[in-house]
Amino acid sequence: MGRNNLYTEIALVFAITLLIAVLISGQTQRTFLSTSVLFLFAGILAGPSFLRLSDVQPQNPVETALATLALVSVLFTDGMKVRLDELRRLWRLPSRALLFGMPLTFIIMTVAAHWIFALPWLEAALIGAILSPTDPVFISQLIESDGIPERLRHLLGVESGLNDGIVLPVILILLQLITSETPEPLLMLEELLGGVLVGIVVPWLFIKLEQRIRFLYVGTIYEPLNAFAIGLFVIVLSETLHVNMFLAAFSAGITIGNVSSEVRAAFEGFGRTLTELLKLAALFFFGLLINLNLFFNSGLTYYLFAAIVLIIARPLAIYIVLWRQDIPNLEKATAAWFGPKGFASIFYSFFIFQFALTNGYELFNILAFTIVLSIIAHSSTDVLFGRYFQRAAEKTEAEEKANQESSPVEAEEISA
Repeated sequence: MGRNNLYTEIALVFAITLLIAVLISGQTQRTFLSTSVLFLFAGILAGPSFLRLSDVQPQNPVETALATLALVSVLFTDGMKVRLDELRRLWRLPSRALLFGMPLTFIIMTVAAHWIFALPWLEAALIGAILSPTDPVFISQLIESDGIPERLRHLLGVESGLNDGIVLPVILILLQLITSETPEPLLMLEELLGGVLVGIVVPWLFIKLEQRIRFLYVGTIYEPLNAFAIGLFVIVLSETLHVNMFLAAFSAGITIGNVSSEVRAAFEGFGRTLTELLKLAALFFFGLLINLNLFFNSGLTYYLFAAIVLIIARPLAIYIVLWRQDIPNLEKATAAWFGPKGFASIFYSFFIFQFALTNGYELFNILAFTIVLSIIAHSSTDVLFGRYFQRAAEKTEAEEKANQESSPVEAEEISA
């Protein structure tokens, strides 16, 4: 089969899946249906287990470019969601989750990977780092529920928005240490800090120029492209200067989102749609790489590791960092359960092939096994938690209304 025909057939399956997702999108907001699971299994269906349309390899240029674009888009839009003024007001819980909860989760996963699979410590740490980030896309029904307490929404939203970028330098450093016989720490630090610097300075200068030079006026139809153009320039400049484009994209998102609320608001709808499409494409591609035999021939070790990651690592870490905090147990349980294995974990797993790790396929299989189970578990349970919080909020509102209505009656009886 020619490569053009191969991509045409894969594109056809993706287009059909996208049409189905659009048609059932209303149901996904009220039921256990999940577009994330739909695209994942569509990829698996088109892959080596069933239709065998794909001989896609993760190190091919087209696939690498797709993963890179999707990750850059996710980091850019995640950064734009970070509100520094809100962090200054409501920093306590997110800072506990980020500064203590995520490192503790990382340590538990690292020890588990080393113990269960007998991996070297650096490779075990890479597994732990890739699986540590969170992402609210798999719990969108929960995050968008009207009944969810604002404190919990803020905790999950801020944590998931920041931890993708925070864990990225750790992953890149581990990859360099694993693949390089003579690591150059100063060069690595220069690339990482250079990416952050470009991501802060360039957007700030662009926006300030737009604000101060009257001749520069963005037309209405081009307003959504303003942030996109700045972000694209930052990424290309980062490649030209040989600094880290991923950290540059994340830093640029944070800078734009906090320097100009107008630019952020104009980009929000366009950016959400673009990122969602790239995420779904990446999920589909991720499914293409997965052989279902992985879930039947892997043995108990894979299931044991996945159970530790899903049931022990994140929940234990969150319960420890939120210990003695004045938070209801249900909110703690929700924050503990909905955590790791977000979209960033999918993208970061592709780094294993880009850096040509010697046992890359073994590491990828461990990651893929855990990520797939997490997508299914988290995407199918968010609606349960969302409904519970919604009912609890409605019950509280009804009780308050009843108390307000009964108060005048009691007052009249007393006066009589």
